[in-house]
Amino acid sequence: LRYRDEFVRHKMLDCLGDLALAGAPILGHYQAYKPGHELNRRLLHALFEGRGAWSHVAMGAFNVPTKGGGQHGRQPGRDVNQRPRMEAAR
Repeated sequence: LRYRDEFVRHKMLDCLGDLALAGAPILGHYQAYKPGHELNRRLLHALFEGRGAWSHVAMGAFNVPTKGGGQHGRQPGRDVNQRPRMEAAR
């Protein structure tokens, strides 16, 4: 082993690789306890089963300033106190 947390790093890379199979970048928060390939696969299947659970967002929409010199890096008109949803594309 090269690092004392090498097993954790490997798990993280596994998760990133599994979620990359969604076919588009996922804008969201991922938290799991003892994840594995099967759990990640089931997550993606559950996500894409419910059309209301995800939406496609053009990446350019995240760099457009809002009226009044608003912040870059968030959707125009989005309530900053609104809890973010996992967003992906088919």
